[in-house]
Amino acid sequence: MKKIKTTSIILIALIGLTVGGISLAADQGAGAGPVVMVEKTTVTAQVKAIDKANRLVTLQTPDGQTKTIQVPEEARNFDRIKIGDKVTIDYLQTMAVAIRKAGEPKPPSARATVEVAPKGEKPSGKVVKTHEMTANVEAVDPAQHTVTLKGPEGNSQTFAVDPRVPLEKINVGDKVDVQYTEALALKVTSPS
Repeated sequence: MKKIKTTSIILIALIGLTVGGISLAADQGAGAGPVVMVEKTTVTAQVKAIDKANRLVTLQTPDGQTKTIQVPEEARNFDRIKIGDKVTIDYLQTMAVAIRKAGEPKPPSARATVEVAPKGEKPSGKVVKTHEMTANVEAVDPAQHTVTLKGPEGNSQTFAVDPRVPLEKINVGDKVDVQYTEALALKVTSPS
């Protein structure tokens, strides 16, 4: 299992996307369970071209958009892909945001899992990556309804918080834990 490293600027941006999401459970203050947000996307495309020497596949979506992707060496059964095959990609993102008091235990670290199709079958696979980070609450401004967070690399950013979030439950020194999970499932099937 490989440890996933992401830059804190991306993770801070993710916090920016989710601070407003805290309003989904505005009655949950510091120390309450995480607020979870989920987004799922499914894309279906057809294989239009294959460059076996360079492991490139050109896909076309039903609306006519094309995209050429490089298939990594780790992906099994590349030789089984044919022009006209249908590729279905399910992409799921979940994000959990929780506020905890300084000194409370930190959640587990990042992890990833990968599954691939057995040798000889059409390509398919699943990849699940979970990234976790913690930011410190540096400032709370009830008048502007903002919170300033400091990321693990020392960068600070101020975020607007949904007015329904009770800022009186968030204090300087509290920790904001973000767990961001991406799941990708890919399946190649022959045309009907």
